Amino acid sequence: MHSLFSGTEQIICEALGIRRRAELNRRSLKLAQLSDEESFKLVNSLYDRMMTNYSGGSFSPSGMLWRCRRAPDIRDDNRNPETILEKAVANLADQEHMPGWFNQCPVASGITDPSKDRRRAIDLVHLSESKARLIELKWASDTPAYALFEVVEYGLAYLFALLHEHELRLERRRLMQVAEVVLEVVAPSAFYEQATHSDLFTSMNTAIDRFAAEKTDGTVSMSLRALSFPAQFDRIPFDDGRAVKNSCRGDTLSDEASMVRKAFSQLVPVSLLPTGTDKLNHQNRFLPGVPAKAIEEIINAAQGNEIARGKFDSPESSAALAVNTFGFFLHRPADLPPLPGCEHAAWPANSLALEATVRFPWSGGRHPVLDCLVATRSTLIGIECKRFEPFRKPAKASFSDAYWRPVWGDRMRGFEGVRDALHEDSGLYAHLDAAQLVKHAFALRSEVHRAKEHHGLRPTLLYVYAEPDNWPRTGRRVEDSAKKQHRDEIAHFADCVSGDEVGFVSVTYRQVLDIWQRHSDPDIGQHAEAVIGRFSP
Repeated sequence: MHSLFSGTEQIICEALGIRRRAELNRRSLKLAQLSDEESFKLVNSLYDRMMTNYSGGSFSPSGMLWRCRRAPDIRDDNRNPETILEKAVANLADQEHMPGWFNQCPVASGITDPSKDRRRAIDLVHLSESKARLIELKWASDTPAYALFEVVEYGLAYLFALLHEHELRLERRRLMQVAEVVLEVVAPSAFYEQATHSDLFTSMNTAIDRFAAEKTDGTVSMSLRALSFPAQFDRIPFDDGRAVKNSCRGDTLSDEASMVRKAFSQLVPVSLLPTGTDKLNHQNRFLPGVPAKAIEEIINAAQGNEIARGKFDSPESSAALAVNTFGFFLHRPADLPPLPGCEHAAWPANSLALEATVRFPWSGGRHPVLDCLVATRSTLIGIECKRFEPFRKPAKASFSDAYWRPVWGDRMRGFEGVRDALHEDSGLYAHLDAAQLVKHAFALRSEVHRAKEHHGLRPTLLYVYAEPDNWPRTGRRVEDSAKKQHRDEIAHFADCVSGDEVGFVSVTYRQVLDIWQRHSDPDIGQHAEAVIGRFSP
């Protein structure tokens, strides 16, 4: 019987002009240059081969297929650096020191034959509410080009499983519920030295992104990136498996375990762009009048690393639309026209911040990041922006136990009610990320009670959303029925939280921009026209 991956090596070799896949481990190897269209054809051919292999198989999937699990066991005498590092993460995750991390996730076991692909597994998985990172871990073996095709094949196996989740009985798998999948190669910085295949990474990233969008009708995005450990993490702090178990299985963190956790929290994006590309994007990334350098510094300092990952330059980027819309006023907040639904605020604005973190009333954990935070003399307006996200596959709503702490006061009953309803039924909303809005509201309420500069202001959560006509990669229409259901869910949410301490207001980008187009300041009118012309929200 065939493996799900039978024949894929030959397809890769033919496309790259090499005889054997092992040649990819030669750092000096000259590969055939692939255009974006040729890379897309290669991705299609690899997926079609998987479909052929599946059609001829016996279909006996493993019960562990695409299951998030932790396999922490390791032999005492194991000295393989990649295995040691992977098992260190699994053990730390098992002790809740690295929540959301998993290892050895089977990608194809038993799909075509009970004996096939049993050892095909993703090294590491990091899972959050709506995103899965599938990680190929490297230390001393292979090359970036070799690792690239390993993780691309696993990404295509993921799409295969997603599109066959009913036959493979994977509907309940957490990994099948995400809206964003990132394929990552993670390695020390030395691994990428003298790598000569950046163009290949770039074209394959474009191809896998386009392919995922077409196969899922835009409901799931997929991207490819390379990450390196911080420069100071140039040595694995364990000699063998015994040291891993001694250091990573305790309730308290050892110094060595802390080094590993810190290294994975400080991964550095490795630029995969060909020479000159980043400069070109810098020139075109922001609209006229938008302070490009200042905003780029803000984005680079934010959690998502969206520019370095290439996500900011995606034609579906929500961040690009948000910062180009509101970033125009970064250094001139007093010129921001009153926002629809927020006319009660004592305008003009005193301050405007992008990628603003608002904190919960506790120190640990992650805190919400709002696209924009505007303060007037009377009101603190937190702006959450959406573009294509409402029309992709919905994220599964989840809340940690901390959200049930009695710290929200007695005027947040509506938001608490939505939290409770989502806890009972995580699929309550199909298009609106209500869980995110609840968390933002809780954080805004905390901000006006704890932060000196915002103390006593009236908190308002403003939801600004686009209603695009088409998916940019495929040209397919965004369904009118999905837009209507999204609007209905917004109205339902607004009714639920009406009268709470944090006010909730929703408005479309077009409503905001229509007002700006009629503004007496011609610069603001021209800016609105530029936003519409670039982004068609």
